[in-house]
Amino acid sequence: MKTKFRHFTPFSESGTPAQLLERAKASSHGKTYRGVTIVKVGRGNKEDNNYYPAETLKEGVKTGLFEGLRAFADHPTSLDEHILPERSIRDMVGIYTNTKFKEMGGGRVVGKRKNKKR
Repeated sequence: MKTKFRHFTPFSESGTPAQLLERAKASSHGKTYRGVTIVKVGRGNKEDNNYYPAETLKEGVKTGLFEGLRAFADHPTSLDEHILPERSIRDMVGIYTNTKFKEMGGGRVVGKRKNKKR
């Protein structure tokens, strides 16, 4: 399968991982990404042991559960969840809109992710 890149942000090899992440965030402020997967049908992370059935995700899309959902830079660690379970606004990169359930790959919820401007 051939992959198409619509947007590519080159990284400089100098800097800490945090500095590289900050540069990547800065280059995508205000952009919209279409077809971003929010959640897939199936088992979630091993720690929580959740399972997301297709019918539940379809119902979530139908009722607007995923519209306006905040997008974060990464998943919190177990320690992060214990210290700050509500997530920090500093980690928020944007919001999801125009969400749909797609049957591809076993089923998933996709949407547009509009990155916040700084």
